[in-house]
Amino acid sequence: MAFDPLLSAEIQTGKPVSRALWQKVKDSLDFLYGNITAAQGGEGIANGSFEIDADSSGVPDSWTRNTYPGGSGAYETTSPAHGAKAYKFVHPGGAGNGGGYLESDYVTMTTHAPLSLFWISWASVAGIKVKVEVEFFTKAKVTISSLTVFESTNNPTSAMLRGACISHKAIPSTACFCKIRLIGGYTDTNVAGTVYFDFVTVGGSRSILSEVTPHEITEQTTTSTSYVDVYSFIESVPRGSLASPYAAPLTGYDVEIKNATLGQKAYARLRIGTTYGTAKEVTYQPYAVVSLDIAPPATGLTTVYVQLKCDSSTAYLRRLESGVTGISKTGIFSIADDLKGYVGV
Repeated sequence: MAFDPLLSAEIQTGKPVSRALWQKVKDSLDFLYGNITAAQGGEGIANGSFEIDADSSGVPDSWTRNTYPGGSGAYETTSPAHGAKAYKFVHPGGAGNGGGYLESDYVTMTTHAPLSLFWISWASVAGIKVKVEVEFFTKAKVTISSLTVFESTNNPTSAMLRGACISHKAIPSTACFCKIRLIGGYTDTNVAGTVYFDFVTVGGSRSILSEVTPHEITEQTTTSTSYVDVYSFIESVPRGSLASPYAAPLTGYDVEIKNATLGQKAYARLRIGTTYGTAKEVTYQPYAVVSLDIAPPATGLTTVYVQLKCDSSTAYLRRLESGVTGISKTGIFSIADDLKGYVGV
């Protein structure tokens, strides 16, 4: 659906008011609402909470739906996480089958700032495959490349805010637009279940550096006694020396973790593929700052995951703003992290 302006001939004095005219008014207002509400996400993504479906097609306006063999997609209106609607994909089980995905309309972007992406997701079973991809386009809207920014088969069964920050180093130099693909029940994992998405916001530096409440991201929690991915971002691996260009470790990711139960501990670490960073633990106390690190792979760009677990209660993780003493922010990663390690690159 696109904006369809009213013509002067349609509103002349004495001309009958028709149902078609009011439908045109409604469709245009719905379109504008979907785009205006996108502004809260920086550059913004239209209809990011899937509230508008003006043509009652079962697919959110400004999004395209695709399903895998055996799969289906539909609105979730019983227990959405934001507004009145979420969207869900059902994987029926069976090798080669899957759920499906939603793909956004074009989102404006820049190569001069990191691209931040946030969404709420959850699943009926933890082991179903969930992915989020970003496809980049030139100013002429010609495809350049795509990037997987999130991939998990260990998902929460209740709504959780997720996020990924794509370094400007990871964005193609000619990119001016991108599309977001939300994949629920990917075909390479034979696990039946339902994946839910809601509240998708996209932006650049403005969504990271808000003047009022910087880094205002919902606190990440888990009750799992095994490590769970709670956040991911794309990093440009720092260079150490010419002889060993990727020797320098990824360090300086300061987070706050705590466990609210007496005698229990919370743990955090970084993950790149099947490589895991040094685990940091905090015994019952108010938030403590720990600095996470991990050995880098032999490549210039990589997806880094933040993992969290606890003993037998609830573990909490949030970001502490770099260089600010005694002032906690509830975000996890900031633009400062995006710039770390780039000296000499």
